[in-house]
Amino acid sequence: MGTSNSKKKKKEEKVSCLVKSLHKFLRKGTFHLETQREDSLAYEMLRQDVYEREDPLKVPIFDLALFLSMSMECGKLLQLHSAIAELDKDSSAMAVKEFQVTVLKSTYRYSTGKLGGFSTLVTFAILSRRPFVCAMQDSQTQNISQIIFGTSACWMTDSKVQKDSDDDEQEDDEADIRRYEVRLKKESYNHIKGTEFKCEPLDSGICDHYKKWLTYARTFRSSMELPPKGNTLAAAAGLIMEFEGE
Repeated sequence: MGTSNSKKKKKEEKVSCLVKSLHKFLRKGTFHLETQREDSLAYEMLRQDVYEREDPLKVPIFDLALFLSMSMECGKLLQLHSAIAELDKDSSAMAVKEFQVTVLKSTYRYSTGKLGGFSTLVTFAILSRRPFVCAMQDSQTQNISQIIFGTSACWMTDSKVQKDSDDDEQEDDEADIRRYEVRLKKESYNHIKGTEFKCEPLDSGICDHYKKWLTYARTFRSSMELPPKGNTLAAAAGLIMEFEGE
């Protein structure tokens, strides 16, 4: 009995504060999918997408930046990708091979439960079908940036994103979404408001809904201000990794 309780406690300790905060939105007993586990499955499927491209330079920048942001080996992958871009085709062959090997050996960044990030927010939004706001507070300026995780897209509130619905419907939808909020402050996520949502989650997890997960994640691309020159991949990965907290 003691061993069983110990294992259970150890397992619970691996859940990140982000996942715990997100789950507070939902009425207990109405959500049957494990956000962190499903996020790691999305990582494995994204890894396959990246690896299957023979030329790393042809992987869409956002997709690759997302993979890097979810990988413990982010720095090494970025360094190898930069080397491939700077060398000619013949000279870059070894770098390409090393990049692919590193992709295969890469490990999921959030497995310890100490971190949570953009992919976790996307996974929860897709699985739970609970729209919400993620607010990020700058520790120096105290300014708050708000990101809406809607039903079919995620975007920063101050960016101009094309919506399918008319203005009145959009305002009503955002008013409901804003009732549910998590906030990243001082590198830690906290639940701010919104509880008792009777969740009606997807019947199955990311294995069956990976394309939906990736399509949803890609919608954030329109909110990212990337430099016209320089290392665009590093800039994109850096912006995505701003969502990380302890």
